[in-house]
Amino acid sequence: LEMKYKHASDQRMDEPSLAGMFMGANALLCKPMESFLPVVAALVLDDTEFRAEKKSELAQWGLFYLLVLPPLFFSGIQILSWSYYTLIPSKTEKMRGELRRLVSIGDMKAHHIV
Repeated sequence: LEMKYKHASDQRMDEPSLAGMFMGANALLCKPMESFLPVVAALVLDDTEFRAEKKSELAQWGLFYLLVLPPLFFSGIQILSWSYYTLIPSKTEKMRGELRRLVSIGDMKAHHIV
């Protein structure tokens, strides 16, 4: 919403889709991790001497850490990055109203009404 507002206030209505830019950034960040994390998991399991036929306490701790620590770590990063943004209903509604006004002005200029 804030990016749309900024584009509308700068009269840049012909910008590429924000959803497309978000999906591109998401792929840029997620795809390398899809390749990297299995390597890390294999290294941890190898270090804990994980074998399917025998149960070792060290291997069980390795599996536990693989299942718990990465989500906790990345959740913490996500919470820290999102803490800079607030979603106060009154502020959001004010921004939506201003965005509608700017978009309608942009539409009028595009059709030479103003």
